[in-house]
Amino acid sequence: MFNKLRYQLLSVFIFLSFVLVGLTIISFIYIKQKSKLEDIHQKILDINNYILNNSNTISTFFTYDTKNPEFFVSGKSNYLRTHKNNLELIRSEVKNLQQLDGINQFGIIQKISSIKHDLDQYDNKVERIVELIQRRGYKDFGTEGKMRNFIHQLEDIKEINVTKVLMLRRHEKDYIIRNEEKYIQNLLVLSKEFRSDIQNNPYLSSSKKDTALHYLDNYMNYFNLMVYLDRQIGIKDNSALRHEVYILGNKIISEFNLIKDETILKKEIYFKRIKFYYIISSAFLISVCIFLSFYLSKRITKNISLLSTNISDFVNSNFDKNTGNYFPDQYNKNEVGLLIDNYLALRTETLSLIHGLQKKVEERTRAINCQKNKINQQKEEIEAQRDELYRQNHLIEFQKKKTEQQNKDIISSIQYAKLIQEALLPSQDMLNRYFSRNFIYYKPKDILSGDFYWAKRIKNSEFDISLIAAVDCTGHGVPGALMSMLGIAFLNEIVLKKEVTMANHVLDMLREKVIESFQNHVTGSISSDGMDISLALIDHSTNKLHFTGANRPLYLVRENNLKVITGDKMPIGKHGISHGQFNNNILDIQKDDVIYLFTDGYADQFGGSKNKKFKRQRLRELILKIHNNPMDLQKEMLEIEHAKWRGNNRQTDDILILGIRL
Repeated sequence: MFNKLRYQLLSVFIFLSFVLVGLTIISFIYIKQKSKLEDIHQKILDINNYILNNSNTISTFFTYDTKNPEFFVSGKSNYLRTHKNNLELIRSEVKNLQQLDGINQFGIIQKISSIKHDLDQYDNKVERIVELIQRRGYKDFGTEGKMRNFIHQLEDIKEINVTKVLMLRRHEKDYIIRNEEKYIQNLLVLSKEFRSDIQNNPYLSSSKKDTALHYLDNYMNYFNLMVYLDRQIGIKDNSALRHEVYILGNKIISEFNLIKDETILKKEIYFKRIKFYYIISSAFLISVCIFLSFYLSKRITKNISLLSTNISDFVNSNFDKNTGNYFPDQYNKNEVGLLIDNYLALRTETLSLIHGLQKKVEERTRAINCQKNKINQQKEEIEAQRDELYRQNHLIEFQKKKTEQQNKDIISSIQYAKLIQEALLPSQDMLNRYFSRNFIYYKPKDILSGDFYWAKRIKNSEFDISLIAAVDCTGHGVPGALMSMLGIAFLNEIVLKKEVTMANHVLDMLREKVIESFQNHVTGSISSDGMDISLALIDHSTNKLHFTGANRPLYLVRENNLKVITGDKMPIGKHGISHGQFNNNILDIQKDDVIYLFTDGYADQFGGSKNKKFKRQRLRELILKIHNNPMDLQKEMLEIEHAKWRGNNRQTDDILILGIRL
């Protein structure tokens, strides 16, 4: 009978426990999920507000700072700084949103990833527009400023027809204000008429005519460049990059509005479902508790109350042997009656145990003291280990600072090596003395470069020649820079000391010196180091161009036609085909011929929409397109095209292009 009641009570208790645990879990889940969903929804609202604020910031930048002289002087803008801060905040908030627990319930992970990609594109396009706006300039700054400077210089020539100049300025302003094609055409037609007027002006001397035509040509060149940049930017008619930024910004805002609406709908559905489960579970638990309360109260209250009173008296009397045994002589021998019998037996045993309690307490105290001593010993060992760890951490920190200092010393050495390398290259003043119209587009991939250019002028009673070369050494960085300094030294020795004046003889002797320098001590083991070179020799007394090349060509542009003068298919070195002498190509030169010497870095740059190489064919087309412009403007247009093609890619190799108008 006792076992039956015990099992009944145990079953009821277990059942109630499970119900309570279930209700507790449901309540906890409900509260936690509600908090998660609210956090996700609030995070989405915050990001949406950040995106709207950033869109307004960019619009304000285009409205004000594109016409603000302070922006073009300092290159800084509070709106752009705010835009950068907003983008960093948006990216951080999107990343935090993706990491929030419960985000998968909304099914928006893929959409958020798409928005992150769109944000990166948006940032890249804004940076590209800012770069083009700074190049384009405003009023006295950038391309527009250079254009205005030349027209002002043209106005200062007193013999010039001022009416024509004012008409040019009027068409120029009409285009800037209205951005219409007809004003471009009007200005082009008027510039041709003005050019003819200058040439036929009897009041102008020949030198003033050349000066006036030079100012007019540069004015038109910079006007055309300004028109080209306006079309790339599209800020006046909301086209091109400006339109792309506008469309991409609206796309991001629309996607986040859609995510926000979906989140609200799914959040409401989930709240209703959890609330329903919570109400059903609570009602069931309350019903079960009421039933069990009446049942247990009726069955076991009487004898349990008697047992409880005796236990309380026995305990409150400090376990006095004369208390706690007031039971009737006859009581029901049911489950509670058996509990009373067991209590009486337990009472007797308790009184017996109390007498031996003191002895056991003393024994336990001694055991505790022993354990305390062991704990103190372990504490000392732990403190010793802590001190050792502190010493090791101090040693690691010392090694870290030492490594950082070594790295700083290496970078400083490389920076100093760069100064040495640049000091060995011909200066711009030197090249201007040799060739009055030239440009150098020199852009190393690393701090040090494996490409270099070299030039010499030899003038005496026997001959008057100029030599110029573009050289690509093996590798780039430190190895390439060391090879370049060796090449400069060899070329100076060959031309100055040995007085070699034939272009192909220079390369023959240079190859011999390179092979001799890199010949190993072990027979049959030859270094693969070397260089590719294009070398041009201009004989000023005969107006002849001598060209020889090692794996590199020369481009000659004459009367809008480009001619490729190929070099020999062998390097300056032992690797590859290296037998035989280099050929000497001789050409007649004319006034305004333009020659280009270059290494392979520009053509090998990866980029474009398909991430492929720029290639020589595209380089030849670009040279034909820009060769009539002034040399400094050609260099600037090469830089713009390279930056546009490269995009976000890293620079592939060292870049060197030399241009000379003869």
